[in-house]
Amino acid sequence: MQKQTMYPPFLFRISVLVLVLYCFLSTEIIIAMSKVDLMMNDSVQSNPYSVIDLLRTRLQQDSTNLGVRWEYAHKLYESNFLQESLQECRRILAQDSTFVPVHLTIGAMLTSEAMDASDSIKARVALRHLAKVVNPTMDLPGGSKAYMTLFFQAQNYCTLREYNTAIQLLNRHIELDSTNGYVYYQRYSAQAAQSCVRSTYDLDRAILYTKTRLQPYFYVDRAGVRLTMGEVDSARADAERAISSGIESGHAYAFLAGALFYQKRYNSAFEAMTKAFTYPSVPALAYYIRGALRMERQEYGSAVEDFDEFLKRGKSISEDVIKYIMQVKEWYTRN
Repeated sequence: MQKQTMYPPFLFRISVLVLVLYCFLSTEIIIAMSKVDLMMNDSVQSNPYSVIDLLRTRLQQDSTNLGVRWEYAHKLYESNFLQESLQECRRILAQDSTFVPVHLTIGAMLTSEAMDASDSIKARVALRHLAKVVNPTMDLPGGSKAYMTLFFQAQNYCTLREYNTAIQLLNRHIELDSTNGYVYYQRYSAQAAQSCVRSTYDLDRAILYTKTRLQPYFYVDRAGVRLTMGEVDSARADAERAISSGIESGHAYAFLAGALFYQKRYNSAFEAMTKAFTYPSVPALAYYIRGALRMERQEYGSAVEDFDEFLKRGKSISEDVIKYIMQVKEWYTRN
């Protein structure tokens, strides 16, 4: 049974208390990024199966053409036929173990697997293949560049938690190609893994240069950054835009709830937060916001439970926030 004690005056501080030192990283975006093709541009390829059939026919006509075989292997990789792609890569290496594009493709596949499983061993194997690409500006068969070598190397160093090295590689990539949204997002992620992100610079460019299905997820992360920076209206706009795109994201609803909370639209905020918790993944911040909403509804026991969960899941939480939560718990225990 909830306690009906008079709402304590100091608890109103929560409506203006910004989590100035709280960091988050939307893992659902990282998982999605590990499954998207990043070696080519963002344009959607029309009918990739017809391209695969064409390349297969060309190989039947000339099975010794390593360039065509690599294009075929890469197109299989793009279309998510990973085992078939790997077989073709091995056939190429059997003829020429120094064929650089194959090492890049194998490195890309292992990078994805390493990210999915946080597998440091696969990350190191991937790095060995990617190291064969000595010149990231080289031309590859099919007309693309080897810039993405730097990106994949950075992803593996993130898996190994060597974030400074990852950021250096991403900076180099941006010097060579400043129009890849995924690269900006990866740099934001690496920075967020080390400390709090206090700028939307990389997320702004990730959104600008990304036209794939991942773009709405970048709006989600920018909503979170803007919320922690106190840019409430912009945070709400980003969260609503992400939700309107149709993505399934508990983070988006959580950040929307946070923005509505700071706008003192408590009923709407509670509805959004209830929706957020129907998803399997929400940021730790969601527990703090829901706790704050429950304080407003005088559901003090449930609020304390949410604050405890936030302290358990959160990282780099400001001392002011921790002190505030301790005050709430002390007050609740006394009353």
